Amino acid sequence: MSPENGGVPYDELISLLDQVDPGQRYSHEFFNALARISVSVAIEAVVVRVNPTNCQQEVLLIQRGPEETFPSLWHCPGTILRVGESIDTAMSRLADNEFKARILTFRFVDFYNNPDEGQRGHTMHLVFIVEVEDGSAGTWVPIDDLHEKDVIPYHRDSVIPLVLKSS
Repeated sequence: MSPENGGVPYDELISLLDQVDPGQRYSHEFFNALARISVSVAIEAVVVRVNPTNCQQEVLLIQRGPEETFPSLWHCPGTILRVGESIDTAMSRLADNEFKARILTFRFVDFYNNPDEGQRGHTMHLVFIVEVEDGSAGTWVPIDDLHEKDVIPYHRDSVIPLVLKSS
């Protein structure tokens, strides 16, 4: 059986997808191809503080690598929830892979529905306010300076404001 638009036969595609191990880590290209035809669930971990020196409210941002989705842009640490994974496990991955420090607490704040996240397609973002150990990776950026940094636009305009509104 083929799609009406004359693309790849569905039975061939189904056969290939049946061979994919849902527990394995996918390449960015493979993940992005799947994400364009499904809804992904993202975990967004937003860390905010009041700077003790100047009393400005700040957010912890990490710069993405040049080979990653949204290359070289700044972002709040986050991850896509993997098949069968709990939020606790996803937070542990964030602690190890992005913060490079232990997450002390996290609390669900809200969600952000992003039906067109560019190459990733439709993503539902679960937004958490997070507290991490001192010495974590990243850079503290004053909230008022977010427009001066190359921050992923939906983090700057939607995800971070959800946390600020809740605090």
